[in-house]
Amino acid sequence: MRKLDVNNFRAYTTEHGVCDLGEVDPNHEYLTVIKAELCLDGEHTGFDVAGRDKEPHEKTIGSTTGYRIKRDAMNRAGYHSPDDIFDVADDESQDLTDIFSVLLDKCFLETVATGDIIVIDRVVVNERYRGHDFGLKMIQKILGMHDYSFASLLVAPTDHLISSMALAKKKLMLHYARVGFERIKGTSVMVLPKHKFHEQLKPKMQKVPVIG
Repeated sequence: MRKLDVNNFRAYTTEHGVCDLGEVDPNHEYLTVIKAELCLDGEHTGFDVAGRDKEPHEKTIGSTTGYRIKRDAMNRAGYHSPDDIFDVADDESQDLTDIFSVLLDKCFLETVATGDIIVIDRVVVNERYRGHDFGLKMIQKILGMHDYSFASLLVAPTDHLISSMALAKKKLMLHYARVGFERIKGTSVMVLPKHKFHEQLKPKMQKVPVIG
């Protein structure tokens, strides 16, 4: 296999709406899906109008999916409270429910009155290409292309035995901390206020930064 170089890869992002808080008017969409794909020496055709994936022209070796909650749009429509944000998240997925339950319980949503919220939901890199920070680079791509007040993610390893779950979580948290994420004390949720976003990855850390 040839030497891996991020310059041999291109990342693309796309976005489409999935939730409208019960409104029929398409202007009232408050949550959208966002996605970045990492393709080897090729381009990705993106999404069609219905939001379904088209086949990439070249090999896709990684992907990151997430959500953007359009808080400014909610505020303009009269949805101002943290409970309104939770309702939008709760209607979409269990992971979003788990994340926003923590954010609501810790009063984190009340500290940020405006600005969209990015949630990183899933990061996948082909096993052959792991160990080169491509997952973090996809997260950086998503965060660098959107305006937001803070980002969040739930650290939940899926391919480890229960006996090694704590160690797996710590390793992932140390990994995400290189972008600027911090753990909310006593939880598996990490947050990243926009002003702490790092366009250049931090060196590997020994201790997970904690807030709250």
